[in-house]
Amino acid sequence: MEYLHCSNINCNKVDRPLQVTTKWEPPTIHQLKLNIDGAFKGRFKQGGIGGVLRYSTGKWILGFTKKTNGSSPLYIELEALCYRLQIAVAYQFTNLEIEKDSASIPSLIESIYSPPCNELISKCRYWLKMLGNPPSLHNFREGNKIAHELAKYGVRQANVYYSQIYSEVPDYLRDTVRADKEGINVTRTTTTNVVVLNNLAMLENSLMSSFGCNATSTSMHTSAPNGRIRPCNYAT
Repeated sequence: MEYLHCSNINCNKVDRPLQVTTKWEPPTIHQLKLNIDGAFKGRFKQGGIGGVLRYSTGKWILGFTKKTNGSSPLYIELEALCYRLQIAVAYQFTNLEIEKDSASIPSLIESIYSPPCNELISKCRYWLKMLGNPPSLHNFREGNKIAHELAKYGVRQANVYYSQIYSEVPDYLRDTVRADKEGINVTRTTTTNVVVLNNLAMLENSLMSSFGCNATSTSMHTSAPNGRIRPCNYAT
């Protein structure tokens, strides 16, 4: 699981698996939700990026998909974020919540060091600033399914210079969009490891309350664009 890898924990210490239910989480009534994802084909160094912008009701506003090249899944994920932020600025979308199923991207953007893919990270920081530094949240892949499907569709496109913008829901996503609107839950296997729960709670994953986590807002390091963090106090 991607969030285990990004948390740099010893998988031998992971507690027993736990079945939980997750879903697409709508934003507050006055906000828009931007879901993004990237897909990577390591053998060919190719990928696809995708994203969707929706109202709190789940109503579709705008989606996109694009083929791209990249050296790693991390690079593709960052490119997906950067590209979608540029579109949001171009269309003058404001009051956003950004959600993705990668647990590593927010920490890289907030880092004071010079991590890999530094050029892309700098671009992401610039576009985030242009949008007023919207909050960046985490959801599991099952709650980010539409962006994931758009990213996979991007991999299958023939031309890396062509991007497709959807002003209406494409036919192959109608059932998934309907399920998100209706708030249908999907079951997945997760872990009760305290370190993982803490990291995901910091990214405001809405399921953490299911594990007895109490997220308390504190001040983030001044270099952090979003200006906030939510540590998790695991209840034993």
